[in-house]
Amino acid sequence: MEGKDYSKLTKVDHENLADFAKMDPSKIGEQYDAIAHLYEEYMEFLGYPDPEFITKSLKEVCKVPLDAKIMDMGMGTGIIAKHLIEAGYSHVDGCDASQGLLDIAKKHGQYKD
Repeated sequence: MEGKDYSKLTKVDHENLADFAKMDPSKIGEQYDAIAHLYEEYMEFLGYPDPEFITKSLKEVCKVPLDAKIMDMGMGTGIIAKHLIEAGYSHVDGCDASQGLLDIAKKHGQYKD
């Protein structure tokens, strides 16, 4: 994590991050709502490889056409959509159980609805 400043993460944030892997599926929406404001920092801190991996897999391995309709299930704040759009995909939609994450994704403007 060289060059990154994670000083904004408080002790409570670190405790939430530690609990991140122990989420209860029946309360997943509210648990992600509780960390929505730091979700992207958490993903960066954890070294989240999925956006690059998924984008490369769709484009180079699966040869998915750039005009394909893609549904991002569990989209979070739209990190994957950002990469897909940068790679040239034009129809990316998504859904998530957390209204907090949906609100942040909407502000980024990558999804149609």
